[in-house]
Order: sequence, then structure tokens, then C-alpha cells
Amino acid sequence: MFCTSKGTPLSPKNLYNRVLAPACDALRLPRVSWHSFRHVNATLLGEVGESLKTAQAILGHSDLETTLNTYMHAVPDSQRRALEKVARVLCPLVPNFGDPDLEVAVN
Repeated sequence: MFCTSKGTPLSPKNLYNRVLAPACDALRLPRVSWHSFRHVNATLLGEVGESLKTAQAILGHSDLETTLNTYMHAVPDSQRRALEKVARVLCPLVPNFGDPDLEVAVN
């Protein structure tokens, strides 16, 4: 799809060395590989509620296990929200003292 000024295919290694790595350095972020974006894409597909089969198809995996066990990762905020939901089910009358919107006076 993209090519050099000479009409040859872009080299992923050259793009990494000339664009991606310097961008990470300039932003003072850890360097990532092009492959990292596949992991991010899979994880975000899960976060927005897409099915595993959809993520599998987009990533081109023949095995659903590859998508789920290798490419999708847990997101800490999602883990926290999930635990809070479970806590609300288990203990609906216990106030959440970390909630700034809570209007319960504590003496």
C-alpha cells in the first residue's frame, strides 16, 4: 500500500529505526515493536465488547486459543471495575468509603 520514493516496499525495520523508536524516545516511553500493536488491538477489541470470534477474524488467527491466551490481556481498570461489581452483589448494604459521591456521614 505504501512505498518509498523509489517505488520499493517500505521496510518494517527501517520504519522502526527511523520512525517508531525515535517517537517512543521523544515521548520518553518504552520502545515497542510493531507486533505490540497486534496485542493492543486484540486487548482493545475485548475491552469494547467485541466477541472473541470477531477478534480472531480480525487478527487472522486460525485458533481461538491463540487470540485469547496470547494476544488478549487483562486491563487493570477493567479488573477493578469487575471486582467492584462483584462486591456490590455480595455486600449491597456496605458503603463504599472510597466513593466521593457517597453521602453517608462517618463519625
